[in-house]
Amino acid sequence: MITNAARKSTAPYITTASATQEATPASMLLKASDLAPFALESLWYRIQKLSWLQNNWDGFGSAKPNPVSIQLAGSSVVGFFDAATKLTEYGWSDPHVSANESGDVVFEWWQGSKKITLYVRPIATDFVLVWGDNMDTEMDEGTIITLENFADIWNWLHT
Repeated sequence: MITNAARKSTAPYITTASATQEATPASMLLKASDLAPFALESLWYRIQKLSWLQNNWDGFGSAKPNPVSIQLAGSSVVGFFDAATKLTEYGWSDPHVSANESGDVVFEWWQGSKKITLYVRPIATDFVLVWGDNMDTEMDEGTIITLENFADIWNWLHT
């Protein structure tokens, strides 16, 4: 059961009380971001699985995923999750996880004709936004500097 105080908040909340259980002081409200370790468990596993890949993992000479990129990707998703759940109204959805030929970790999300691709590299996390086929007028790129940057592109994906 969600209390009136929780309904007034912009952050999504989850309660430990069941739908049929009366709210009591013992029932605890949890912010969605408090659930990050549970919500991200399968994503962390998929990121760590990239460490199993070796050079030429795709048969085309691609580099094995960089261990620093894997570590940064695993730690960055907590911030991305928090930005999506705290700074936007759209909540979180797990990305497609892969590696590219340079050994970067790649996250991808789609919503309709829009796509976000993040490249987690040892020195930066870069993004590419795509909303059509024309590279000059329907694509944009940049670097994630702050979690607010991620929230901005997350909002873009969902609007």
